[in-house]
Amino acid sequence: GRFQPIEGVSDPVVVRTLVREKSTYAYMVNDSPWPVQATLDLESPRGIQPEELSGWRRLSPPRNGRWVVELAPFDLVAVRFPSAAVRLSNPQVQTAPGVRSTLASRIEDLRNRRAVLQNPPPLAAPSNPGFEEGGVGGAPSGWELAAVRAEEAVLQIDSHQPYAGSRAILLGSRGGGVTLRSAPFAATQTGRLALSVWLRVEDPARQPTLRLAIEGVLDGEEYYRFAPVGAGEQVDRVRSEWSQYVLQIDDLPVAGLSQLRARFDLLGAGEVWLDQVELFDLAFSQAERIALDKNLALAESLWQQSRFGRCWRELEGYWPKYLAANVPLSPAAAAVATPPEPRRSEPAEKQATRPGVLERVRDWWRF
Repeated sequence: GRFQPIEGVSDPVVVRTLVREKSTYAYMVNDSPWPVQATLDLESPRGIQPEELSGWRRLSPPRNGRWVVELAPFDLVAVRFPSAAVRLSNPQVQTAPGVRSTLASRIEDLRNRRAVLQNPPPLAAPSNPGFEEGGVGGAPSGWELAAVRAEEAVLQIDSHQPYAGSRAILLGSRGGGVTLRSAPFAATQTGRLALSVWLRVEDPARQPTLRLAIEGVLDGEEYYRFAPVGAGEQVDRVRSEWSQYVLQIDDLPVAGLSQLRARFDLLGAGEVWLDQVELFDLAFSQAERIALDKNLALAESLWQQSRFGRCWRELEGYWPKYLAANVPLSPAAAAVATPPEPRRSEPAEKQATRPGVLERVRDWWRF
């Protein structure tokens, strides 16, 4: 036969029994990082006592039909009762003091970090993101223009119809390739990078062949990621009104990458207006944010049910640890010394309707 679980909620302790020949075997596993006390109802013939199988420890004997076992973190206890008529039931577990409040603090911390993702702050790079500052040679400060043939490149400051501030730029080509790129900036450590820019064209029927791109040096080799915009099959068109476009990279190397630049590549004749270039290292798509909300809601539900072992395992998952390592708390949240007990999350679908800085993005590209 196989070991069978005992009915009842005993989280974080797993209790199973097996009857074989004239013996009853039982084991308990504490699947948590805290010491716990497990109490079970015990029915057995008079005088039957458990035999600890490892020989390394002494267990308290059952008394008055109740058996209490102390378990260390991630501990295992295995016993044999010299009778097939032993019945264990009604498992109850008492966790160490402070476990409930510790998990509540971690859930509230996760909630606050998740809230930051609704409206993530842009990076300090690139400099001069709105092209408000002049520069040398016609290019705005912090940006440089490169072209296959310099005489075919067009770069003009436009003060008549900017998206934000007082200036935008017109980038154009009369035939050959033209590139506008930012000054270098340091690689992020989140493994993510989103390049956001506002674009428009004068005539939507004349689409530019444009790439939004990130370049850099990875272990001494060229690093280049891009998303096409404008002309081409299955490519998002540029509108005549200002619209936001985003290149999203979710697998940015966190080691060996340097000299990153934002760049815009016109691959042939055409023109496009650009404004408000921003970089984000914590931009998450709506689907990703919904998945995080479900993770948070599950942890809260387990906490409410006092299923602390499973709650702890949820909080030890990849995304909770990722948020703890990479998403800074807002000043208001960081100032709270003792977070309150967690509140029930709103449904993920309801949270997703709240507008954020990247909610205007029509599509997310991943390469």
